Amino acid sequence: MSIEPNNSQTPFATSSIAKFIDAQIENLKDVKTDLEIANEIGYETTIIISMFRHGLLPVPLGDVPRLARALGVDAGHLFRLALEQ
Repeated sequence: MSIEPNNSQTPFATSSIAKFIDAQIENLKDVKTDLEIANEIGYETTIIISMFRHGLLPVPLGDVPRLARALGVDAGHLFRLALEQ
């Protein structure tokens, strides 16, 4: 009998957008901090960035353009990933 992991705590952890955001932030780690990224999106703390990266929270569609700009990625691509989420 196989036991499946309980993903109720991280429902979006395996989503393409969470993986994409995590990779992009890793690529930018020598350029800007999580706090700088959060501030560019309009948040005062890094908790929201961490939640996006680890799939704890879906990315609100209204945040996609600012997040794309902060990460230096195509907004259309990020928007498609957000819709899939």
